Amino acid sequence: MVSLYSACGLGLILPYPTGVIYTNQAGGLSCLQPRMEGIYVPLDIEDDAAATEGFVKELFRFFYEGPKWKGHCYSEIDEETADFLDALFARHPTIKELKMRVDRSRLKECVEAWIHVTFDPPGDYYFTVPGTAGVLTWPNSD
Repeated sequence: MVSLYSACGLGLILPYPTGVIYTNQAGGLSCLQPRMEGIYVPLDIEDDAAATEGFVKELFRFFYEGPKWKGHCYSEIDEETADFLDALFARHPTIKELKMRVDRSRLKECVEAWIHVTFDPPGDYYFTVPGTAGVLTWPNSD
């Protein structure tokens, strides 16, 4: 099992039968440890470093400091949170290019720092991915 606890920035876990299981601390103050078998793709791209840092800070403010979750997003997210995330995704260069959106059919499986997403990368994107769904993860905000 590969722990992403100390990973900085954003990453996308793509479900795929690799035999490698990824886990991250998620769910705010509850410190859940969800896991998924697959391929980990860091999204903390050098050209987007400033955008990624601001993106992660905004996630922290929303999930930990904000009035809605206050560090307690550990059971599921709602449509309002999915709307917020989709709007935030549209402002990050790499995520916007991937046309990433919250997977509305999996809201009950989403917690802070572990969000099920769908995406549609351009054909000439810098990596080839299996499928068009995965989990967006980042450092837990506890």
